[in-house]
Amino acid sequence: MFDDATMNRKRIDKLEGHVKALLTLLIQAYSQFLFLRPMLGNLSLITRIGIEGKAAGFERLREILYWSFIQELIKVCDDADDRTPSIRRILEELSDPQTLGAVENKYVQMLPRIRLVNGVVHDTYGPHEEEQGKKHFASLYSRVTKNTEELLGSLAFKSFRDVRHKLIAHNELRKTEDGYDFFDITPLKITYGQERILLEKAREVIDDLNSIVRNASFDWDSLLTSEHKDACDYWGIECNIGLQ
Repeated sequence: MFDDATMNRKRIDKLEGHVKALLTLLIQAYSQFLFLRPMLGNLSLITRIGIEGKAAGFERLREILYWSFIQELIKVCDDADDRTPSIRRILEELSDPQTLGAVENKYVQMLPRIRLVNGVVHDTYGPHEEEQGKKHFASLYSRVTKNTEELLGSLAFKSFRDVRHKLIAHNELRKTEDGYDFFDITPLKITYGQERILLEKAREVIDDLNSIVRNASFDWDSLLTSEHKDACDYWGIECNIGLQ
């Protein structure tokens, strides 16, 4: 039998691995989105494609890339497979009091313990700092649970999830007056732009999970600048960094 310390270490190791993998999946989703985005609303690109007589192929490619991206985004948020990390799965793991307690203890223990002032090292860790660390952890955990509820409860998420389940991952048929037809997405009123809101909300949640579980952060500015430039170079359009 394992003692409590060993079990807690196993819980933390598993969570850290899941959060790291989830961050990787989100980075891949951002790469997909930044390549796709000019196809959704860059008027100079769309106009040029039309003039070149390539609109039909362009629209087919846009549809394929768009729904492929949506499928990956929904999996990041809410993959039901126990073997696959997702925001929902990780929040379910953290809802276990023992797991959450172990993560909180690790978070507090990883806070800076010394400070350099005028070349002199000072020990800055004590009961007050520990209490402040616990308060900060509680604040982060409260925010991540609130943002997750908003994310998974949003109309955009539910609409994209329905499309993913009924038309992308599966081909659901419905009885109609004329026989059978595939799932109709028209009533969902999906519009370009909703996917970006969902993506950015997922990023907020995963950034907080990365902080509380792994005591880590990710340099998004560097990634987004590089990926945005690559997409602009490929499509031959002006690279406006402010649009990241």
